[in-house]
Amino acid sequence: MRHLILTILVLGLLASAATAQVTNGSFTGGLTGWATTTTGYGTVVADGFGSPANSARISANPPMFAWPAGTGSVSQSFGCGSSFENGYCMIALDYYFLRNGEATALFAVKIDGNEVYSNVHTANENGFIPLSFTAPCGLHTIEVTGSYLSGASLTNWGFWVDNVTAECVPVVPEEEASWGSIKAGYR
Repeated sequence: MRHLILTILVLGLLASAATAQVTNGSFTGGLTGWATTTTGYGTVVADGFGSPANSARISANPPMFAWPAGTGSVSQSFGCGSSFENGYCMIALDYYFLRNGEATALFAVKIDGNEVYSNVHTANENGFIPLSFTAPCGLHTIEVTGSYLSGASLTNWGFWVDNVTAECVPVVPEEEASWGSIKAGYR
């Protein structure tokens, strides 16, 4: 009996640990909860511009007469429901691209190390672009990266990332009914 109670308690703790969601996905707390990495002239900063406000800005703003080469990324591990649940994790985010000059940059999203989205940007966007992805419920890691592809000196580029969310959506199995059980229900 003691082992059964201990097993139930451990499974309950594992399930509750996986129910955490994305921390600070609206970036209202700056970059709290997010790990950042950069190379070259890449930068990652909290920004007041967003949808509707606040975001993480991944950009490259090189000094005078340098190319806007570099990368920047934000990443976070999070729980999306329990890995014991029958369902899927709906992961969503919004992003925006803006450049100065002829800079071209790549925007990419990885879930658990697997690239699920990438897009080369050669022109400014007119608004935030919504994205969504699915994965099994459970623990996941999201990584969002902006990378320099080409451009001349005196140019720069930037991606604004906002509204990162994750929600475990349960799938309820359909009950199977036979003609016999349907007929019996109407008698």
